[in-house]
Amino acid sequence: MLSEQFDALLAKIGNPTLAHPVFYACPVALRFALGPSSAEVPTFLGSDKDRTANPAYVAAALDRAGAIYRVLPQPPDLLRIDCFPPERDAQPPAWSRLQTILPPPHERRDTRSDDEEDAVTQLYWALDREHFMPDSLLREIVCADLGGAFPFLASSVCFASTEAAILYHVYDDRGADLAAASVETLRPIYHRLNDWLLDNDRAAMDDLFA
Repeated sequence: MLSEQFDALLAKIGNPTLAHPVFYACPVALRFALGPSSAEVPTFLGSDKDRTANPAYVAAALDRAGAIYRVLPQPPDLLRIDCFPPERDAQPPAWSRLQTILPPPHERRDTRSDDEEDAVTQLYWALDREHFMPDSLLREIVCADLGGAFPFLASSVCFASTEAAILYHVYDDRGADLAAASVETLRPIYHRLNDWLLDNDRAAMDDLFA
């Protein structure tokens, strides 16, 4: 089952419950800044009452998110999207609208707890590494907190390379976390994309990878 493959990956990277933020919950991880600073490129255009996401800002964040995806040593073969209440009880479910950019999920797992707020619907897709194009989904994640069509995608999407034990989590337009089971798996990316690492956490990453 896809969910069991994903669980096995989480165990390998030291985050068995997929605690967030992924960067802080995993022993081996990188944290990237995606969107440019507001001093460089405004996030929004227009007035507060009638503002829209700046296409230049969205394009810059999407370029980085896509570049990180494409530099992974093994293309992702598994996708997971988490949906939280009240999305699960919406009619139609919010995730069903994803069919404009994704096929129906290959597997669904509902998790329950005494606290309904902790309940999650986990959706899984097996990805065709040769043909899956991530750009449409990455764009919607980047736009999730910027007035996009799928706000529930913020901090809810994980791409997994199960054989290489890599988890790529784009949480929104601001940044993305990349976790792995081995320091050596991420070391080439640490050096290649060093300029994109989030400065607030750079010291911790330097200690781990330098």
